[in-house]
This record gives sequence, structure tokens and C-alpha cells, in this order.
Amino acid sequence: MNLPFDITRRDVKKNIGDGKYKGRISLIFGKKWSGQNYLVLQVDIEDNGERVELYFNIPFKWYEAGKLVKTLRKLDNLPEKGEQLDIDKLKNMNVIVEVKNTYKNGEEYSNIVDIEKLEEDFEEIQDKSIQEVKKKPKFPKKPVKKNNIQRKVLKEDNEDSLEEDRLLED
Repeated sequence: MNLPFDITRRDVKKNIGDGKYKGRISLIFGKKWSGQNYLVLQVDIEDNGERVELYFNIPFKWYEAGKLVKTLRKLDNLPEKGEQLDIDKLKNMNVIVEVKNTYKNGEEYSNIVDIEKLEEDFEEIQDKSIQEVKKKPKFPKKPVKKNNIQRKVLKEDNEDSLEEDRLLED
């Protein structure tokens, strides 16, 4: 019988050090835990030739400020209102994940705390550092304008602060 995935038994690690890693979403499924629905992404990572499987659990709630909407935006897969989520677009997607470890009952657990789409071809970036493959460049922050007044705090001899209002020139 042929299955649509590799059924070879392998030794799979469940822990990896804190940091950012390149990986691939290999499995997507739903689960219900404590009355809450979750979208679960399994991400496979190579660590010194060993395969590591980690899971990213996302509460399935369509709040604009929620984890589901934020994650789907980062993965360039947020459906329009009234449309269904395209799970197939996530399958085999190349990603960068941030991993943090926690300890519970004497055991170490590796958890994905952030995920974003990797824009370049995965095979071409194997030798590049994570910083070289970031999705978008950071843009410098612009000063915040409020009613054409910008507040500036000046320190005098490290004692009292003096606040000065200055009109911005447009």
C-alpha cells in the first residue's frame, strides 16, 4: 500500500536548543483540548543531521489580535472574511521557527513560540545564517506626530527632567 508520506521508521528527537531554525511544515491537523479547538502545525527541523519534530499549537479563534490571525498573516495564508482557510498552502511550507525550552516535572520540552514564512527556496539557503534569510527588512521607525507637537525630554545634570514642546515643521 502506498501512502502520501514517508513511512520509514526513524529516530526522532523531540528537543532542540533555544534559537531560530529553518524548518518545513510537514503535517497540519486539528485537535480539541480542554474544550478549545486548535490548529496544530508539525514542523520538521534538521539539527546536526538529526530530524526534530516540533509542534505549534494555535487556538482556533478568528480574533484580529489573536494568535491564529497573526500566524496566518506571517505565513501569507490569511483568508478573506467569509472564505475558508487553505490548509494545502501550509503543507510543505518552508518556515523559520523560534524555539524556547521549558522544564516540567524534570523533563525538557522544546516549544515553537513564533513562526514565519521563509521566502527563499529552502535548499538554496542551507548554508546561510538565519539573519540572511529573514522575510522582510526592518524599516526605521518614524517619529510619532500628535497634533503637530513633538515632546522632547531634556536632562540637566542627571537631576530633574525638563520637558520642552516644539512645533514640528511640515
